[in-house]
Parts: sequence; C-alpha cells; structure tokens
Amino acid sequence: MIRIFGVLLFLGLFVVPRNAQAESFALEPVADARILSVYPELNWGGDLISVYFDEGNEQRTLMFFDLNGLNIASGDQVVSAVLSLVVSRAYGGSKNLPVEVYRVVSPWAENSVTWTVRLPNQPWSQAGGDYAGRLGNQDANPYATNSDDPPEGGTISWEIASLVQEWLDGASPNNGLLLRAYFGNHLTFPSTESAPGPSTRPKLTITTRQGLPRLSAVFVPPTQIAISWPGENIGSLEENATPTPSGWTQSDGTPTVTLGRTEVRLPISGTAKFFRLKTP
Repeated sequence: MIRIFGVLLFLGLFVVPRNAQAESFALEPVADARILSVYPELNWGGDLISVYFDEGNEQRTLMFFDLNGLNIASGDQVVSAVLSLVVSRAYGGSKNLPVEVYRVVSPWAENSVTWTVRLPNQPWSQAGGDYAGRLGNQDANPYATNSDDPPEGGTISWEIASLVQEWLDGASPNNGLLLRAYFGNHLTFPSTESAPGPSTRPKLTITTRQGLPRLSAVFVPPTQIAISWPGENIGSLEENATPTPSGWTQSDGTPTVTLGRTEVRLPISGTAKFFRLKTP
C-alpha cells in the first residue's frame, strides 16, 4: 500500500513570485444569528449575538462570511484570519471560560435558523447546530479558543487561519462558523444589525501571501489514491521515492477538474512516495 509521507511544495525552485507583498481583506458577516435552547423554535437573526450559557439557557452564535468576492489568487496562503467581536457585559462577563470556534457543516439561513432547524422544515441533525472541529468531530478540537474576559466595549478575537484556508481550498464547504461557550459564560456581542456603528460590528480580517496550492491526498477504494489541489492549469504533479532535489518524475494519470479543484488519481503500489506540484 502506498504511504504518503509528505506533500512537498518547492517554492524556491519552481515558482516565479507574482507578488511577495502580503494582502489584507476586512469583512463583515453577511449573515449572523444566535440560537437559544430556551426558545428552540424562535428565530433571532436580527438580534444581538451571544454565547450566554446559564441554567436552562444555552446560546450559540452562527456567522457566515462571503469569501467569493475576494481577489485571492489560487495558491495564495492565508497567514492570518482574525475574527474580532466587541464585548457587551450587560449580562455578565466570561469568567475566563472558553469561547470556541467550530465550522458549520450544514447550510442555514439568518432569517429562519433556530435551535432546532437550520432552514424552514429542515432540522439540524441534532438540536443546537451541526458543527465540527479541526478533526471533524463535534465539541472537540475547535479551530480556536479564547478565554479572555475583556471590559465593556473591549474586543475578543480568535485566530482562524486554518479554517479560512480550508474554505478557500475547497477542503470544507463554507457554511460559516459557530461560537459556543461553557456554563457560566455570559458574554454577548453586537451583531451586524444591532451594532450602533461600523466599528462595533463583527469583523474578519484576512491576510494572505503568495504561495502554491496545498495538495490533498485521499484514498479511493479499492486501489487508488487521489491527489488534488485548488485551481486549474497552474502546475503538474510530480513524484519521487525520496524528498531530495533530484529524481522527480511526472506522475501518471490524467488531471481532471471538478468544482475548481484539479485531481489526479494514481494506482496504489507497495512503494512509499512523495508528491509535489511543479509550476510551469
């Protein structure tokens, strides 16, 4: 069975830099809503957002940022993606209890989402939202955690570069993110609708730099491995038995493009191999 020991991108050898300067993008959510266990059938899409959690009343926040309009070249890497919220302590602070960020795995709509449904007549797979951490499990391995307890009007933020990179690469569908906390955390935040001004609205600030697309290796039963990367006509797949500068050969297999990703399927053998993407 083939063992994928590494996915190697030799930027110095094969890439002519397009632009070494970092670029930054500031976004507000196009949709945000809180969902409440105490009012499981009510929609709160136009209200404040919250991670308040007390006896019988757990609140979570859903947010969606539209990345489609960003001028990010295929292969550019996300070096930072900071989600920032302005804190309201009207109902109390965080008590230094964590607030965690997860990715939402099912589509939802701001004006219809509740604790029990994500779209009209379409329930979540379990009440409280369908969400996952970095390893694909719910309530485990969040993409980011923050236990700060800022003063009224202060800012709390999370670094979610890995999640934004997943969305841009197409490794995970962009259904937005979910914020949840632990019992005793009483933080709330202005939403895009309830904020008194632009400076208090939720923000996602993304910083990118020039790079090559990341390769993904997936086993395709029963006898193939699929190597894929975002974009089209931006490189050719090469392989080698060792991660050395010499000995690379072009991989067999015909590239196909589906939903903006290029894929090459290769037969599994008993030899360990390294793969890299070589630009023209």
